[in-house]
Amino acid sequence: DDTTMYVDNVYFWKAPTAGVDDQFLSSVKLYPNPASGLVKFSTVSSEALEVSVYDLLGKQVIPAQTVRSQLNISSLNPGMYFVNMKQGASVATKKLLVN
Repeated sequence: DDTTMYVDNVYFWKAPTAGVDDQFLSSVKLYPNPASGLVKFSTVSSEALEVSVYDLLGKQVIPAQTVRSQLNISSLNPGMYFVNMKQGASVATKKLLVN
């Protein structure tokens, strides 16, 4: 029968439309977590890090600050927060538990 067709090794791929810079996300370290008082940052780049902190409702509780290695979080109440970090064109957000 000449109408039968077999297809093998089909691959479907869709280009991502939005996302985070995974390399930057894994290269920036935020510690200790949970924290109280100070939180420290470590990146592979020597470029300054712009950091802002948001509560679970999305309200900015610590405005954007340029930091080299640490941020004072002593003004925060215990709970969960999101730390938005920007270095050059790279942006990442990580969770932070304050105790």
